[in-house]
Amino acid sequence: MSLREELETQLCVCEDGGNGGKRRFMPFQLFRSVLTPEKIEASILDIEGFNMEFFEKNDVIKWVTSHGRRIFGILVLLGGKEHFITKFIGRDFQGTKFDEKLPFSIAELEDIAPEIAEEFYERQWEFVSPVWSKNAMHRELPSDVRLPFTKNERLGQGGFGVVYEITLHPQHQRMALFPENKGQKIVRKEFKSAAPRLYNESGPGSRSNTAGPEDDYDKELKNLRILNELKHPNIIELVTSYTYRGKHNLVFPLMEGDLGTLLRADRAEYPSFQQDKTFLVALCELSSAIEKVHFYTSEKFDINLMGCHYDLKPKNILVQGSTLVLADFGLSRLSRDSDQQQFSGGGSDYCAPECADADRDFERNAIDRSSDVWSFGCIISEILTYIQGGSPAVGEFRARRKVQHVSGKRASIFHHWNKGQNQGFHDYLNHLETKQDHFSRNIVNLIRGMTALDQKARPNAKEVTLALRKITVRAYYFSVWTLYKKLKKQLGDSFEAYAEYMRIQSWGVVLKLLKENGDEIAISESGLRDEMHLVEIYRCLAKIQSELEDTIERCHDSISPLFTSLRSLGDEIYSLLPSELYMSAKAHWEIEMVRSEDLGDLLETAQGAEEVNTRIATLARIKRMSILAANPKPRPSETDGSSMEIESRLVKEGKAFGSHTYTSIQDGHTRNVLVEWIRYNKFETTIFEGLIDRIESLTSLLGSANNPADFRILRCSNYVHKPGDSAFGLIFELPDVSVAVPKSLATVIEETSKFRERPSLGSRFSLALTLARSLSGFHKVGWLHKSISAYNVLLLIPSSAAASTIASNWLEEPYLIGFNHSRQDDALAFTLGPDDNKKAIQYYHPDYIQASGPGSKAPYRLQYDYYSLGLVLLEIGLWGSLSNLGQIGKRGPNSNREMRDYLLQKRVVLLGHTMGVEYQAAVHACLKGFELVQDAGPGSTKNTVLQLKFEEEVLQRLHRCRA
Repeated sequence: MSLREELETQLCVCEDGGNGGKRRFMPFQLFRSVLTPEKIEASILDIEGFNMEFFEKNDVIKWVTSHGRRIFGILVLLGGKEHFITKFIGRDFQGTKFDEKLPFSIAELEDIAPEIAEEFYERQWEFVSPVWSKNAMHRELPSDVRLPFTKNERLGQGGFGVVYEITLHPQHQRMALFPENKGQKIVRKEFKSAAPRLYNESGPGSRSNTAGPEDDYDKELKNLRILNELKHPNIIELVTSYTYRGKHNLVFPLMEGDLGTLLRADRAEYPSFQQDKTFLVALCELSSAIEKVHFYTSEKFDINLMGCHYDLKPKNILVQGSTLVLADFGLSRLSRDSDQQQFSGGGSDYCAPECADADRDFERNAIDRSSDVWSFGCIISEILTYIQGGSPAVGEFRARRKVQHVSGKRASIFHHWNKGQNQGFHDYLNHLETKQDHFSRNIVNLIRGMTALDQKARPNAKEVTLALRKITVRAYYFSVWTLYKKLKKQLGDSFEAYAEYMRIQSWGVVLKLLKENGDEIAISESGLRDEMHLVEIYRCLAKIQSELEDTIERCHDSISPLFTSLRSLGDEIYSLLPSELYMSAKAHWEIEMVRSEDLGDLLETAQGAEEVNTRIATLARIKRMSILAANPKPRPSETDGSSMEIESRLVKEGKAFGSHTYTSIQDGHTRNVLVEWIRYNKFETTIFEGLIDRIESLTSLLGSANNPADFRILRCSNYVHKPGDSAFGLIFELPDVSVAVPKSLATVIEETSKFRERPSLGSRFSLALTLARSLSGFHKVGWLHKSISAYNVLLLIPSSAAASTIASNWLEEPYLIGFNHSRQDDALAFTLGPDDNKKAIQYYHPDYIQASGPGSKAPYRLQYDYYSLGLVLLEIGLWGSLSNLGQIGKRGPNSNREMRDYLLQKRVVLLGHTMGVEYQAAVHACLKGFELVQDAGPGSTKNTVLQLKFEEEVLQRLHRCRA
């Protein structure tokens, strides 16, 4: 086959409506695959009549390959005319790509090669078909150009012109316009014939003479080019625009249909919309598109515009898969100063009541963005109707809202002309909200706001988008939670199913989607915030729903499910929470997982959680041990018969350290320890025996090697009994004692409070947060400290540190001591009552002092530990001792209650200046903020609420403190 024949076979027939379908064009990629550099060289070397020396031919080959391949191809197709290439080369004065000069005029060709001018002119049009690319500038195409369409099928006609489905030849594109659309199917919107265009200096799109079709086209083209900058997936994309043979065209990707068609069809015809929540997601995305039109922002060009679509209706919303795409911007407006313009629509059923005055022959009024919101609300109401009852319900809805004007005109509008509310519309809304699901009532409430007759009462597009996203999150959450309940029931013995169920429940509780008892909370009261990643959240919930459905299906097939994916998705949904809510959700999950008081349940939790969450496993073990420590009759099966007691002779006399002793033990090798003394009265043998059991269990509890790092406690290795002193001693190992000196926080404050240099803010914030975290950890496992004070905060100070080096990092690694009065959070747990040490007593809550008098049986509460912590935080914040801050003395407060009132009035207020308002609020919460929440015994819901309140009002505030 000759080169000419090869090129002829690559020519394709144009389906552009011209010359009866006989016009042809050359797809440029096919052309280049045929006319390769090798074939160019072979062809030029064989040219007859080529009056040129052999050594000159090489220059011709190079020029054709790089500058004039299409020109040479045309000459080949002309048959025996290849030698005319030298005439074209002779006119290349600048050494540029001569191909880019195509098409040549007859006059140019007669000047270059008059012998072949006419036939070259005719064949050149096969090589100059436009190559489409996205975001191209407007093109004015000569009438002889062949459009590279392999399909050009008319789809429909409107007032503006005609819509065609076209297919571009796949080998006539530098890159695929839509890689996912292999057929490259697109549509062109051809406007009615345009008047002759007279361009001024502003270039294409500007003209001195105007006509109706010109206005429509130019306005829509401008709007689309502006909106193209957003690259929003739910705004129709303008591929390109061109004028051809007096008609203007806009080119778009081909969509599957429009929303109007969908609402008239059986739902089975749209498999992508089988799930109700798919519509919710689609509405969220569509609302985002409307929002972007209303509040147009381009950071790249530093432009902010106010926009309005002005013609929202189902027909102008296209459908592609499960996506709704906003289209038809012919009536839209994008302006820097105002979104108002005169209504110019055709009066569709979805127009707002303010668009036209029905009493004045439908005189058109000025409208703004709120009119779009009305139309969108109407569209949402029809979509909700379709979700609930399909196309028959939509037909019934339209019939029920049909009203008649005095002129005799009847329409299925959503208002009653100028008479106000359309009762048929609102009655149907009442019907829609009765559906028992997790979104209909909330959507109906949103629709009512969007279709308020008072324009100012309608939400703006941003508020609509946020509301829809929150509704979608809520709908997906309850779907996921319901599936988890089903899975938990189906796998009754699966700890992993239970753990993930509790995790997603905790997520819902902290976001106020669920109450503690599992009841739903109205969306108006939910904790979903505007600034949250709501889109990412409902997408993640959708993935969890899909994974749960697959897991449940696998269970039906008797295949043991794997929870790896669900655990990973659980981590992801938690990570999407703001940091403070993440902390609350995690805390709630941990509290609920170890909430049981049953030893068997806790053992199961400890064992099952090893593969799920090691922290929960640890907390379960600690709580189990704390219950055993509080039990006056330990179960034989729980002990191995060994005792942790050591002989008193091995404990040497040491140095008093508050109510402790800093000493050493010599049991083969010498080690320095801290001994906490528990004094007792020998008046009843049964209590004494219970005390021994408690000391054994407490030593075991505090000596666990698996205690979480945030508990901040020393390891208790043994205990000693000194009957002569009526005391037991808990022996705590001191880390790195050879280079550190133990001091209490109270001592450090007393020694340094007069120094000009104070600890850095960062070190004090870290110290406060560490102590609060430690106390929170103990409360999660049901253990009350009962003796929080600056005297029971241990600091290990390097022996080489000077007295003034209080800003060193040793301040940030405290240890909680003073467990001699601690007990399990159980009203029946063994306790010794309040300390009689005056320094310790000043840290007690006033109610505890009053309730612990003679004959009182009032239990110690979580709030009392929080109060004591608040006093320590106050000391840290003002860097002064409680005795000085509270003015305890002859003229100072003579009771804990008076001291608290004084501190709240005179001292806490100073924290705002020294430590910031977050720290001040945390201290105030400890001293006053938990009094209205009464705990209700072990494992109670109120205790859970109280611990979460502490997380939110103290821990999270301290976490936000920054130096």
